Amino acid sequence: MNNRSFYELHRDNNLKEIYSFWEEFDKKILIFDNPSEGKVFDIKKTSFIYAEHVLFSAYYVYGEKFKVEDVLALYTSMPETFISNMDEMKYNFAVKGIYYLKSFSRNERELLTNIKFYLNQKNDIITKFKMFFLNEDKQTINFKSPDFYSERIGIYINLIENSFSKHLNSEKKPGSKVDDNRIGQEITNKLKEKRSYHESILKNINNILDTIDDSFIENMGEKYKYQNDKIKVYDVLKDSIIYSENKFRLNEFYTHLAGKTGAGKTVYTDIIINKLAKENKRMLIITDNTINSKHYKERLDKLGIKSTILTGKKRNHYIERYYKSKRQNVLLENKEEGALKSIILNESIINNLDYFCSEAKEPEESDYDQIDVKRDCSKCKDGFLKCGYYNMYREMIDSNVIIATAKTLLLSKMPRIFDLEERTLFEICILYSDLMIIDEVDEIQKEFDGAFIDEIKIYSGNAVDDTYSRGDIESLLKIVNNIDRLDISTKSVVNEFKKDVRILDNIVDILIVLFLNKGNQDFIRESIGVNKSFNLISLIELFFEKYIRKMQVNQMENRKVNNKSVINDYYNFFVNEDTIKYITSKYFKLLEEYDVDKVNLENEEGYESIEEVCHKIYNGLMKDLKELNNKYNIRFKILRDSKKSLKTEKEEMRTKFLIFIMLISLIDSYYKNVRRRLRSVVPYVKESKDNGLRDLVFRYLYKEDIPLVPESFLESFISGYTLTEEKETNKNILVLKKNNYTGIGREVLFNTTKNLAALYDTKQIPMFMASATSIDTKSSLYTIKYKVNRLLENDNQKRISDASLTRKELKKLKRKNKIPIILKCHIFKDEKGLCFISGSSNDKEKDNIQRITTQLNNKLLPDLIKDLYNYYDENKIKKGILITASSARIAKVIFDNININGVTKKMLWIPAFNEEPNKDIYIEKSNVERISDLGIDILIAVIKSISRGYNIMASNTNEAYFRHIIIANRYLPSPSDNLTIISYLHDYLTRQFMKDKKKISIDFKVLKKTLGKLQVKLKFQDTYNSKDDDIKNMIAGNMFADLCQLKGRAQRGGAQCIIHIIDSKFYWETAILSQEKEDIGLSKVIDKIDFYKDGEVKCADDTDCIFNKFKNILDKNDPLVVRLFDDMIEAFENHQLIVH
Repeated sequence: MNNRSFYELHRDNNLKEIYSFWEEFDKKILIFDNPSEGKVFDIKKTSFIYAEHVLFSAYYVYGEKFKVEDVLALYTSMPETFISNMDEMKYNFAVKGIYYLKSFSRNERELLTNIKFYLNQKNDIITKFKMFFLNEDKQTINFKSPDFYSERIGIYINLIENSFSKHLNSEKKPGSKVDDNRIGQEITNKLKEKRSYHESILKNINNILDTIDDSFIENMGEKYKYQNDKIKVYDVLKDSIIYSENKFRLNEFYTHLAGKTGAGKTVYTDIIINKLAKENKRMLIITDNTINSKHYKERLDKLGIKSTILTGKKRNHYIERYYKSKRQNVLLENKEEGALKSIILNESIINNLDYFCSEAKEPEESDYDQIDVKRDCSKCKDGFLKCGYYNMYREMIDSNVIIATAKTLLLSKMPRIFDLEERTLFEICILYSDLMIIDEVDEIQKEFDGAFIDEIKIYSGNAVDDTYSRGDIESLLKIVNNIDRLDISTKSVVNEFKKDVRILDNIVDILIVLFLNKGNQDFIRESIGVNKSFNLISLIELFFEKYIRKMQVNQMENRKVNNKSVINDYYNFFVNEDTIKYITSKYFKLLEEYDVDKVNLENEEGYESIEEVCHKIYNGLMKDLKELNNKYNIRFKILRDSKKSLKTEKEEMRTKFLIFIMLISLIDSYYKNVRRRLRSVVPYVKESKDNGLRDLVFRYLYKEDIPLVPESFLESFISGYTLTEEKETNKNILVLKKNNYTGIGREVLFNTTKNLAALYDTKQIPMFMASATSIDTKSSLYTIKYKVNRLLENDNQKRISDASLTRKELKKLKRKNKIPIILKCHIFKDEKGLCFISGSSNDKEKDNIQRITTQLNNKLLPDLIKDLYNYYDENKIKKGILITASSARIAKVIFDNININGVTKKMLWIPAFNEEPNKDIYIEKSNVERISDLGIDILIAVIKSISRGYNIMASNTNEAYFRHIIIANRYLPSPSDNLTIISYLHDYLTRQFMKDKKKISIDFKVLKKTLGKLQVKLKFQDTYNSKDDDIKNMIAGNMFADLCQLKGRAQRGGAQCIIHIIDSKFYWETAILSQEKEDIGLSKVIDKIDFYKDGEVKCADDTDCIFNKFKNILDKNDPLVVRLFDDMIEAFENHQLIVH
């Protein structure tokens, strides 16, 4: 989306054309407390008008009195998180104001600087012009009608309300003869249609859904009729759950449907889609992966519903895998079907995913992997109207359903050929649709969060042309080398881009020479650490901790100075643009020009070592920081040591630390400059054959075009750097990686429909969300901020406990039905002690996995295989075993060590295995549902790769294939698992939104303080036991959701699921207690128990173990929890503890 924001008007020097009073506000009228001339005056005037416009937007929302924190809360781009009960008019104005004004301030610090500058102007003349004044309490802002130029109020309102729509409605002229704009025109027509409704889109849709009757469902087929008869739907109210008379009606704009795995959510959703499609309504379905998108399309094709899948650029891989899976199915079923027939039978999806370019040249054999980038659309007169590559966009126009993954929607744009605005697919699809359907909404929330977190490899140890392993610097250099010299000399922004890339490359070279080459890594390993996140401010904090004494106001007063303000001033020194230029020219130049081999033969005594150069820079920086040091009376710790050499070494480490801070500040600054100027080089990579270059540029730019993305709530340490050890061309190197955390993805998912409705002055489309595990289980990854308001149940999934049944009926029901889930908790021991995987140190992890796998081979798997044989004898159904681990690394060791004669084992392949899917070892996701036909007895998988979206059935039955599920280990997020770590921060925002009563400024301050403390805790709390209770609850909630989804893989068709936990760390104190010589009689995992040992009373406390955290989630006082997780409640209550 593009519009003329305040930032763009300022950038293009057009503010005076929009603000009619601009010229009149000259230095004779607008007199600042510190008068200025020329450029400085213009900067102050811009800041004054900008801040007043921001404050006016807050006044429109809050009224005549509000606080600074209220403004900051509003400009988080999440107004409803902090403000209760906003009416539609205020919300729309707030959204338009944020969109128009926010981009001028790149972060909260800049916004606050502008506001403070405005409020601090207090001379008699300027107060006659101002509208907003800071109260005596230094917190409250008051509005007062201005004495002069009051007409600017109308200008402020008009600019916020109309600048976007004026731009949008302006005539767009095709840029070339091939621009068609057919989807852009469709969007325009669809917006007119939505605006023409006399009622909300929600009401319009419900009027249609209310007409669904038995005959409509019968026409969909026997499967739908049978399942629909079994489905019951309930309204979930605050204090009760009541049967719904309107089965298919959407409750609100956000309908959140919960139901057990296998309850019939897919059937229920298909009925809604079919009815709306028959009435020519359009829907967007968001799935978690392309395989599920294809499954959705296959199902809709059978119902006769026209749909299209939107995918990214690498469609050739999707087609290839889809075709292979279909051919494999043909072979398994012994069908006489040729390859051509397979294509014809699956023509709909293959056409949808087509990537063929009608103008493409015959590719060289070495370029087959790049065939999808051989397009040259500029040479195509009207071929794009029938070109295979653009088929999926053309099909959109005639489709009632668009299916796409989160990443496709967020990271792809509609080609200009079809939309002159070049909007993101997410924006296009929302505007085009009447309803958004989110399948597995909790997983999609996680995908959206992840889409705004990147880990970028800044450099590699290889050459620029090494496409496979090069980092960002190498790609940027390659772009620079492809730019025409004429463009460098005539286009200043391109020239600046080139200069910044060259400087950045040189800074990285120096960083490697001084700190990262072999032999120079001691400082990094001792002071910074490998595989640990850091950023500029955390480095300064660490520098203070190591080298600066506790500060006092002066030597007469024993009162400590607030370290935060000192560190902040140090930070501001190193991020100031003028300081960066000064440091580059004065200090970095010394390092850049240093030549270790250069000796002045005329003055050999003048030779300086690199250590001496660094010391010179250190002394220079200390002089530059003298004013700050004096202001806060900073005194450095005395580095004493009995040995002079050790004292010198300590001084060198301190010098290196400050040099490292300086280099990171330079990398930070020049990296931001390069990113800011990336748009200027788009033409040089747009048609490039090099996928790496295009991905580098577009992964940054697309997300900038998504409207109103809430920025990361605070400058998290996630947005920083990590040093990791990697192997490149048989060399071990330390690589600097940049972690970019650019927005709060879950807020984009839930707010964009409402925000677009505000910006386009149209009606909001409703969202229909469904999942088995999206209720509040304290999970940071999966808890959805909109509470469940609909419950779906299936008569085939009888509840063990039902208040409507008598005791006699309950007993009869339990006898009739097998226990749905059996939970067995194992404790294994060998000659080294208790067996576990979780919490293993890096050097012991492999050995611990091998130990526990040996126990599996000897003590558990033989019994499970025997049980499967018995099950087959009784039921004539062949079943299998699923073993899950938290990571590909652990899964691979388990696979290598499972050794049972006559048993076939495979691993479910995911990219994290870092190797091609060898068919002797792996099965791919596209074939996992045929695992029974492939004769696989044991499947080993990463838990998150298999917990959702698959119906893995036993051959020729309606029963799930897996009978036994083994949970190999508890999992904690690793230091590099930024997605889970960020989810902890996001969860606090989710819970702030859920509050019934909100106190804007207080909530905002408390939340920021809480998140600040949380970040500090996350730095130092490495183990499960060291973490605070709220983090433990989130960890348990995340794993519980995965576990509930996982058991669904074994429960299809009403089958019994047997879960085995084999890692003693799930209940560590219980495991230790089980090894006592005296028989304590353990039969279950303990909470807290007293026992006698050596004549004394001892206490074993497992209250906080993750197993008991699971039990706490299963709150029997919550009717929704009971109805969704009754099988889990019974399983945990009756679990078996087995000590081997």
